[in-house]
Amino acid sequence: MENSCNRSYNRIVIPPDHLFHHLLNYFQTTMKRISFNDKYGLTKAVLEGRKTQERRIITCPSFYKGIEVRGFYVYKNMEGKAVDATLYDEDEEVIAPCPRYEIGEVLAIAQSYKDLGYKPHDFLYLSESKGCGLSAIEAHELKGWNNKQYILSDFEYLLSKLQITNIRIEKLQDISEEDCMAEGIRKIESNKISKSFGFYNSYEIPNQFPVFDSPREAYSFLTEQVFGKGTWESNPWVWVYDFEIYKKKKLTAVTNPASNLKLASGICPTKRFVDEGISMAIGTDGPASNNCLDMFREMFLTSALAKVREMDAECVSADEILYMATTGGAHAMQLFDCDSLAVGKKADLVMIDLNQPNMQPENNIVKNLVYSGSKQNVKLTMVNGKVLYEDQKFDIGFDPADIYRRANEIIRRMK
Repeated sequence: MENSCNRSYNRIVIPPDHLFHHLLNYFQTTMKRISFNDKYGLTKAVLEGRKTQERRIITCPSFYKGIEVRGFYVYKNMEGKAVDATLYDEDEEVIAPCPRYEIGEVLAIAQSYKDLGYKPHDFLYLSESKGCGLSAIEAHELKGWNNKQYILSDFEYLLSKLQITNIRIEKLQDISEEDCMAEGIRKIESNKISKSFGFYNSYEIPNQFPVFDSPREAYSFLTEQVFGKGTWESNPWVWVYDFEIYKKKKLTAVTNPASNLKLASGICPTKRFVDEGISMAIGTDGPASNNCLDMFREMFLTSALAKVREMDAECVSADEILYMATTGGAHAMQLFDCDSLAVGKKADLVMIDLNQPNMQPENNIVKNLVYSGSKQNVKLTMVNGKVLYEDQKFDIGFDPADIYRRANEIIRRMK
């Protein structure tokens, strides 16, 4: 066993039981956030899957539950390999495990509103501290516009997540060449330009010009920049976290573009959601804020607004839009028994009349539906195998004319 003062003991100490510590983390409901250095492109490296490890220097809090902390012990197994660390007090008695993340823990990756894809004048709807109302604030007016430490919990669901898959403890300089690459160090691609500058088989840190002869040399330079001058030479104990981007998604983002436009609510960051793997569906909202209730119009607007927002005519494909309007909507409502046309699933479908000018030529049916389609093209609507509409005639159990008459009577009474 070693302590933070590098005193050694000639005996093997079994680490204390951490069951209670694990239970506390298991029942913790507030998701922790983890922040990476953006100056050296580390957040981007994590999101792109190039960085899958993180080393954090083991530090001691001044106090732990009112007890003054004097340092930490490092425990080793029979082979002399470090396995854990605990805090100790002035009497050199163990107080608690050293603070760290846990295997299986899911952490939100800190990002600013700007990095999340919001535009300066996008309206963000925030929960009011009192009551159940919402307040609308332009993104650039919030502290979290540029500072990722201030993003509000209302928008935590937008943050990408990572999951800790393994933890170990070691000295900083024990890092291998392979692990240096897992820390986000990049090998410079071999091409004519790199060879002409003498960068052949060299390594770099994202967003930095200096190039290095080895991953280890690059990582040692990075630690000096991130943790401070002299860190590499001091060779501190570090927690080594292996992680992966957390893919488990339980949320569906539903965009109602026509309603959002009518109410001046802003434009949905559709491309951002698609890129992050967040499930999406398309809706209409209610008739008070969307007079048309036309899903074909909603598909076109979802596509067009995404293109304008990103200034990219190819940012979201017609296939993705049609999926959102059909299968995506079914999944949003947990209707997995009618999310596709397949044996054993409910027959929920519409038939489209292609023999109309806006559906011709039949070069790409999906693009025709998304960009040219109209509710006037619907020939038949079927729900669970029952035809409810066909050739401009409804079979819904009552006469639509009665609905129109009653609606107009209500309007006349309201005037």
